[in-house]
Amino acid sequence: MAELVSTVTGDGVRLDGLLYRGASIGDSSLSVDLFICHHGVGANFYDPRLYAPLGELLLAAGCDVLRVNNRGHDLVYSQPVSDSETLRRTRGRLGAAFEIVDDCHHDWKAWIDFASAAGYQRIGVWGHSLGAVKTVHFLAEGFDARVCLAIASSPPRFCHEQMREAAGGAEFVRDYSRAQMLQASGEPDALLSVTIPTFNVFSARTFTDKYGPENRYDFVTRLPKVRTPLLITLGGQERDSGYHTLAQTGDTLVKRIPGAGFALIPGANHWYSGLTGELWAAARTWIAGIALAPEQARKQESTTEKMK
Repeated sequence: MAELVSTVTGDGVRLDGLLYRGASIGDSSLSVDLFICHHGVGANFYDPRLYAPLGELLLAAGCDVLRVNNRGHDLVYSQPVSDSETLRRTRGRLGAAFEIVDDCHHDWKAWIDFASAAGYQRIGVWGHSLGAVKTVHFLAEGFDARVCLAIASSPPRFCHEQMREAAGGAEFVRDYSRAQMLQASGEPDALLSVTIPTFNVFSARTFTDKYGPENRYDFVTRLPKVRTPLLITLGGQERDSGYHTLAQTGDTLVKRIPGAGFALIPGANHWYSGLTGELWAAARTWIAGIALAPEQARKQESTTEKMK
């Protein structure tokens, strides 16, 4: 059964989603009853490429699915400004072109609040692409006990120095300089077309915040602050330079972080097209390991006590 749902964030942004209910709440054999699924840059909750086939697998496993919009859905949309400081800042315009990534904490919290109010006690968060970056950023900002685990699929690395040195780095430097000049001239909402790191359109403010030298959203540096069990996945066919670090050092990155895991899905593209079964198999294996960890710890403690 599918139900259109909506929520309003703490800073006044309305977000919509689709809740798929399968088994009764709490009946899942997994350690999670519901996955909140967040899209990437400019996508939306009804984009079928990843979460439609993946959602069917989750439902078959007895896990409900909440596919949601965050404020970066679609390229540009507008909402009534009302008394929201965030919406006044952008004159009501949001979407991938105008969002500030750090504001994602409002979106993630609003949907977790929604799920909790609906009776879900074992909540998982699954983010894809920019949604994966935001998931890591949200978790690194603070611990929410309602989220029992999270999965970040194909998070691109937002590292200013890396983008300058990658193929097309000169174009990135040119576009970043243009964005800085627009900001300095009092036009932070002016739009510019860019080619690096993606073909897209961003406001000057969004582009400089997202890809600036401060590296605010570099998930690699944010990972050590995450306390929630986290699985990071990557498609084996992802060629963009933003994925090179993860492809080369994924296992090493997660070894230093308790409860973290990494899974490379051979042959998979950015959307895991035709390979969502393999993606889910890797995720389910990791989830089973997370569920066993407390029991293994108790057995270890019991053995230690007997040896004393």
